[in-house]
Amino acid sequence: MKTIIQKISKVTILFAAALTVIALGKADVKAAEQIQLNQTYTKTLKGNGRFDFTFTTPAKGYFRIETALIKVVNENGKEISGNYTDSKLVIDYKQYWKTTTFLGKGAYASPEFALEPGKTATYSISDQYDRYTYTYEFKVVNEVPANFETESNNLAKNADKLAKVKKVYSGVLNSVTSDVDWYVFKAPKTGKYKFEVVDTNTDNWGYFYAEGFKSKTKQDVKTMVQSSKGWTKVTTVKLKKGKKYYIKLSDSTGSVRPYQVRVKKVK
Repeated sequence: MKTIIQKISKVTILFAAALTVIALGKADVKAAEQIQLNQTYTKTLKGNGRFDFTFTTPAKGYFRIETALIKVVNENGKEISGNYTDSKLVIDYKQYWKTTTFLGKGAYASPEFALEPGKTATYSISDQYDRYTYTYEFKVVNEVPANFETESNNLAKNADKLAKVKKVYSGVLNSVTSDVDWYVFKAPKTGKYKFEVVDTNTDNWGYFYAEGFKSKTKQDVKTMVQSSKGWTKVTTVKLKKGKKYYIKLSDSTGSVRPYQVRVKKVK
């Protein structure tokens, strides 16, 4: 019959063993490395299975990831060919992009993302064999075009201004977040104004919808904007001086749909 002391000793040993397993588990977790925008990194990775790099989504413009697998060495120290790994982008536990990166095929670029600023984004690389050594070159490119949308403009009250007639404004709709972009135009003088939108991605077919609003809540018109179709007229309306008109862009297909929007005075 076991004594109370023997039972306590057994519990103590089991508890200590559990703590050891937890400690070892924590030791195996590699902390993510913080990286900066518009800086090229060359990293040699081995034996972890997955490597995480984090960055902060920019306050202005859009960003994309450019990544290339440039060298693979096997366990015997011999450089090999014909290998590949996987890369992905995750923000708030949602996967925005994933690609298979093949050795010697140059840089792979993600779509362009225009997202809420200040978010922690994680770019991950998963190696194919833990015993191999992989050398990667990658960069998070942040570009800020003139007259580009500002996030978050997903509500009418946060609409970006179409400040001048004939000036072209641009942005990106990200379908993975069900992105919505609002614009507002204030008529500088009484007259007729034509609102036009274009999908600037001519390589991959897709579409989104453009809606006109007489107020923040009163829809006036809705039309489909398709890629490779050129400028699409949303509507032509007569506005009194100082009157506002809203344009809402949403319901895009594909991972991203870059666009431009403009207002023209109709004589």
